[in-house]
Amino acid sequence: MDFYHMWLYESVLNTKWFMWFVAIAIFAFNILAPILVWFIMNSKAIPFINKKKQQS
Repeated sequence: MDFYHMWLYESVLNTKWFMWFVAIAIFAFNILAPILVWFIMNSKAIPFINKKKQQS
């Protein structure tokens, strides 16, 4: 199958906005993941998750 000539690749995956979305998502993950791991390793409650549990 010729993946590079499929509609999905030509119209979505190979577009500028999709590439920017992927780059920003990876950048955000690289920033947020160490912070979440630090909270878990220090046995502290994660602030935005803790608030949701108290409201329920």
